[in-house]
Amino acid sequence: MNLYLKKICFCDLCGKFFSENMLQFLVFLFSLGALAPLFGSEPPGIPHLGAHSQRLELEGIGTLLACPPSDETEGKSSQLLLEKPGGMVEVIYTLEGMSFISLLRGDLDGDQVPEIVAVARSSTGPDLVPYIFSEKQGFTCLYPGEDEDTPLIGEEILLVAGKDVTSLCVRNKLDFHQYGPPLIQSEFYRLSGKRIQKTGESFAEGSHFNLQLNRAALFFQRGQYLEAQKGYQSVLEKYGAVLPREATAEALFYQAESRKFLKDFKTAETLYQKVVSGFPDSKITDAARKEHAFLSGNSSGSAELSLYIDAGRLNDLGQSEKSLELLNRYLLTNATGPLADRLFFLKGEALSSLDRTDEAISVFRDFKRKFSNSPLIEDVNMHLEELIGNPEESENEPTHTGEKE
Repeated sequence: MNLYLKKICFCDLCGKFFSENMLQFLVFLFSLGALAPLFGSEPPGIPHLGAHSQRLELEGIGTLLACPPSDETEGKSSQLLLEKPGGMVEVIYTLEGMSFISLLRGDLDGDQVPEIVAVARSSTGPDLVPYIFSEKQGFTCLYPGEDEDTPLIGEEILLVAGKDVTSLCVRNKLDFHQYGPPLIQSEFYRLSGKRIQKTGESFAEGSHFNLQLNRAALFFQRGQYLEAQKGYQSVLEKYGAVLPREATAEALFYQAESRKFLKDFKTAETLYQKVVSGFPDSKITDAARKEHAFLSGNSSGSAELSLYIDAGRLNDLGQSEKSLELLNRYLLTNATGPLADRLFFLKGEALSSLDRTDEAISVFRDFKRKFSNSPLIEDVNMHLEELIGNPEESENEPTHTGEKE
């Protein structure tokens, strides 16, 4: 009873104290906010480490955090942070236009010290890009380097542990042909210094014809035309009875394209004609008709036709320097042949892809003066518009450049 009375008396005392000193008490509480920086609040410029941040504990080092933008006020930058023991936070890397979404750790170069892989997603689509950091070099970014023009891109990025090594796996769905399930491709990479080296690839197994069509298409995209031709031929032989008409037309067309790049022009003509006569309603028939007419009209100039095929193939494969070398050598003494307009056009495309813009503009302008009746004029105008704006308005503007031969 006495204890109860003492509690009542104490509460009364507190109530009296607070009622008499409420203003001073609130001022006191407010003043505590001035001490917040001394008790571990985040320093200016460090984003809030919210629930969406990915965390990776590193024993003896701290916690690595991949922080996507938490709201619109932070813009579109994402940061990789290191939270050290004791609470200090260090900014490791800032990424613009992409968001870090996951953290992986594994030994990618076989030196017994793991690397950090921060996976970033594009702000404009689902593409993922791996950023690799060296743990032993203070989290220096090893990949992609500043000179990396075409970094790895995948729909899924993960680490695959083998018996002795760990590989970076970049997985994509290939759907060049869309008549069934896509072909799942997994490419495996190791780190060598600051360079990524491909060590292998695999494909998901399956019996659907669309998977085989896309295997053939991948060979074609890589410039492996003999394998592509065999792949399309195999699909036509094995699945001909169940292939949709459009799929059959595409297989025949790309079989013809493969034969063309292999310089088997007669067989290519025959296959193009099969598309034209057998599939008149196909969306690919017009292209087959043009290719057939082109080959049948130029088969007599086999040397020039062969050069045109080689240069076009090199441009398509991103080897424009080699294409330009072939074209310059030939056009130096053979600038008026039956395919001269097409060769000049390929030269302009090669220069454009090499970012030699002034030279490309000069070549396309020369094209319009020399080949005003060419069927490629519309394509030339499109290139000029991309490079300088309206080609008609800029036709008479001086170009301060000398073309390199």
